Amino acid sequence: MTSADALIQDLLDRSRISGLIGPSAWSTVQRAFPGLAFERWIDVMEGLIDGGLGSTTVLNFVQASPSVARLMGIEAALAVGETARQVAASASGQTAAALIAASTRAASRAADEAAFNNWLEVLANVAEQAPVAVAPLLHRTELILSMLGPEALRSWVLVGLRLTAGHPEQSVAYFSLANADS
Repeated sequence: MTSADALIQDLLDRSRISGLIGPSAWSTVQRAFPGLAFERWIDVMEGLIDGGLGSTTVLNFVQASPSVARLMGIEAALAVGETARQVAASASGQTAAALIAASTRAASRAADEAAFNNWLEVLANVAEQAPVAVAPLLHRTELILSMLGPEALRSWVLVGLRLTAGHPEQSVAYFSLANADS
């Protein structure tokens, strides 16, 4: 058994979801994250598991990270996991799972890795300042990214955070595009 195989087995044992993760998924991940990148992917996975973010979050990362790596690069894919941990700390594990699920759609819409990373930074910022607004923003990710470039996205989010500060219901309306100010 190689050291990579031992790491995979350890991860499977620790995650308590080994029955849900098949060998083909691991093979896909290993191809998407070659060499040392696979070890870094394992570290991100362990962080998600140790953070208690739940099986949905972990499974979403297993499924989404290879696609994000293919579309935006390995660093961007690993950043999805780190951002999910930040979002979970401010919002919830369920919101973190939704972020990971939305990451493939965002990667397909973002112009490049910098734009994708901007999207992740914006989400982390929204999670810190208006946690209830993250889910509606994720729900509208494709539409928003098709309309706004990185700087416009950042500006739109900052305006929304200022306009709705201290009013969670207004934050939800703004970021779900249900508000005329959106």
